[in-house]
Amino acid sequence: MLKSLPILFSFLLVVSSLSAQDFNFDNDDAFAQFSPNAWGSIESDVYENFYLFNPQRSSVRAVLDTFKRFAPSSGIYRQTLETHYGYDANYNLNFRRNLSFVSDAGTILPNSEIFGVYNEDNQLLSDTTYVFNLNTGERILDIKRQLLYNGDGIWIGTITEKWDNNEQKWLPDVMIDRVLENGFLITQTRKTWNAGTMAFVIDRVDNYEYDASGNNVLYKLETLAMGMLRLTQEITREFNSSGQMTFFSSFIASAPDFALRPFQKVEIEYDLNGSRVQEILSLPATDGMNIWRNATRTSYTYSETLIIESILRETWSLASQAWNVTTKTDYEYDSFGNLLTTSEYTPLSVPDSWLISRMTDFTYDLDFEPGSFINPNIDFNPNYYMQTAVQINQINPAPAINSRQEYIFKLVEPNSTIELVSEIFKIFPNPFSEYIQVDFEDLNATFLRAQIFNNSGILCLNQQVHLNTPVNVAHLIPGPYILLIKSADGQVLSSRKLIKK
Repeated sequence: MLKSLPILFSFLLVVSSLSAQDFNFDNDDAFAQFSPNAWGSIESDVYENFYLFNPQRSSVRAVLDTFKRFAPSSGIYRQTLETHYGYDANYNLNFRRNLSFVSDAGTILPNSEIFGVYNEDNQLLSDTTYVFNLNTGERILDIKRQLLYNGDGIWIGTITEKWDNNEQKWLPDVMIDRVLENGFLITQTRKTWNAGTMAFVIDRVDNYEYDASGNNVLYKLETLAMGMLRLTQEITREFNSSGQMTFFSSFIASAPDFALRPFQKVEIEYDLNGSRVQEILSLPATDGMNIWRNATRTSYTYSETLIIESILRETWSLASQAWNVTTKTDYEYDSFGNLLTTSEYTPLSVPDSWLISRMTDFTYDLDFEPGSFINPNIDFNPNYYMQTAVQINQINPAPAINSRQEYIFKLVEPNSTIELVSEIFKIFPNPFSEYIQVDFEDLNATFLRAQIFNNSGILCLNQQVHLNTPVNVAHLIPGPYILLIKSADGQVLSSRKLIKK
């Protein structure tokens, strides 16, 4: 269920809201609950994140992120990084500024700034990035991108330019061309500007193939090497009927012969509930070409409510031709399913005996209004989250706290009133039994992609959805699920909680 809250809120940053100047922040008591002296010389980190709830997408948008690190020399927290986000009236991210605090005196210097421009369909048309020298604050690099779309509003290319200070004008830099069929990306070609020939030269081509369900089963990369395009990477994937990847293999090529050689292979097994129960990583053997050797095996154990209970990791021994256990991690939850503790163990010589090596505790404060956050890995709404890692000394078993991360999440209200548009997606029925249907008649798209995750964050369904066409979900077991609706290019458009009867 809960994997990592830093990942969760990184996921939420992908989408957008209003200008940071339109909000009021009360920072006076934000860090009052933290006592640096109690932690001695531990370099703990504190994050504070402000969000705006966006009714258009039933999700939240970042407004301000701050990061503070405890400085043992001064005994206080020092502001280190700060990121501001700005949005237009349609919740499109059109401004982001990164600031760095570069000295104990609190000197603030800009790191980078990005400005975006959108069309009436809320598609990004262009963005301009300014990069600054962290030592002087001088602007050292400007980059401008222009995004191109076809008649169906699908992204088909990008033109990038860089600012030349000597000539005081924009010069060509990179061009990306995308070829799509039935909404799927088939080929993406990158060209870089050659100042000598005054022309774009191809330096990379990405090729994709799909199965009947729209899963990417083959990927090939060609790169410019020794004056010509050469096949340098090939990835093969296999999927089950639920759209879950069951097999992955990667081959790479390099000079002098550019022959494809194995790089890694992963085989994944699922149970009847769609939960991942085992994955085996194989690496290339050193005694022959295109020969795989077992490397690591990871096994997962779940509770009756499909929440992860334990993960067992093993490595393959060539000498004994057997799997040897390396670590085991146990997970403990409260009655609401919130992760409380992870405990990592290493095996002892006595069978089924373990030595604990690391524990991590999680603390939450659940004050947000239900429904504010929606994510496949989490179904509650914390406004405070703390992770404390305890390293266990195997010689002297006295625990020692060696890291601490604290996160504060706050919803803020805009000062100005915004005219909101109605939600463009209808998902029904909910609760469901055998079928669901996604209605996106008001959206200019021929198809979308639906992904359904169970309460453990496991992908249970991944397929195209078409207008007025039911989606068969009879294979799902009763319980709660999260549905993500994505555009053809992978952008998350909406997320809903569903219940299987």
